[in-house]
Amino acid sequence: SLKVVFVPFVGINSLPVRYFARNGIAISNTHWNSKYVAEKALGLSLALLGRTVEFHTLLERGIWGGFLAKEKEYQNWTSLYNKKCTILGYGSIGRDLAKLLKSFNCEITAFKRNVSDFEEENVDFVTDNLSEAIEKGEVLFFTLPLTQQTRYIINERNVQLLKDKYVINVGRGKVIKEKPFYLALKNRMIKGAAIDVWYNYPEDEKIMLPFNYPFHMLSNVVLSPHTASDAYEGITDWVDTTVLRVEKFIQTGEILNQVDLNRGY
Repeated sequence: SLKVVFVPFVGINSLPVRYFARNGIAISNTHWNSKYVAEKALGLSLALLGRTVEFHTLLERGIWGGFLAKEKEYQNWTSLYNKKCTILGYGSIGRDLAKLLKSFNCEITAFKRNVSDFEEENVDFVTDNLSEAIEKGEVLFFTLPLTQQTRYIINERNVQLLKDKYVINVGRGKVIKEKPFYLALKNRMIKGAAIDVWYNYPEDEKIMLPFNYPFHMLSNVVLSPHTASDAYEGITDWVDTTVLRVEKFIQTGEILNQVDLNRGY
């Protein structure tokens, strides 16, 4: 007799979606965390381009970056100001992220499936063509959900699209295939990456690495343990929005933010 499952977050890729679809069970998710994920994405981009983690690690060994650096390769970092940014997966997170990026005078391209009647004041260009979207950006923000259409949307055949780009992924790890991604970063084909979403996740609080290739050995990578939603301030939003959806369904039968089970979001 189950009619609806209320999910207190966005992603549903860990749920038996096909079973739900076959049995007419609806899913209601929430987007309470979009502003926090956007903030984390911005922070990761600043850490990556600013070489914050890299310079921190060097200074722990007494090696100075910046104008005091003896080696030229450690002297400078890259500013986000006036960069061309592409947001791949332009939903609620993308909208909040675009607002933040505009304060850095960034030119913003949005990549989304449906571009008809699209009008956003913070977006300069919109496209449903992946190659075009990536080509336009110097800094790429992946906020895509994991669906049949987005799984390994970046793979061995097209990883060359990321050449000379910075990549920030706060969507799902498996939208980018791991091995070609790692090799492109190792060979410096990709300038750098800040990654919050991964390929392996622990069970029962086990200690484990989130990848199968040594991303942590690369100085042009910033690692984050899937924490984009975990702001202290977000706990109240998380509870309130979920309870609101349950109450609405009990009172009226209406399902707020019902997921399209065929699309997966």
